[in-house]
Amino acid sequence: MYPALGSAREILPARPADVPSFELEEVTIDDLQAGMKSGKYTARAVTDLYLARIEAVDKGGPAVNSVIEINPDAQEIAGIARP
Repeated sequence: MYPALGSAREILPARPADVPSFELEEVTIDDLQAGMKSGKYTARAVTDLYLARIEAVDKGGPAVNSVIEINPDAQEIAGIARP
């Protein structure tokens, strides 16, 4: 219907070169729960990983600015979370 628009589409790589890989990229909730039960992950560690990812992708790297606000108490809350 609009061939000019279709041909102008840019195909981007799965992950831009300036965005580091992310340990939890393909992890499911079940995987996280199992990892927390086994001691592989803690709530604080998962929180820290996600905050670092937000910093790398949202604020640095491609700077998509999709996160409006981060709870300033997130790490403290995660540090006292009970499994």
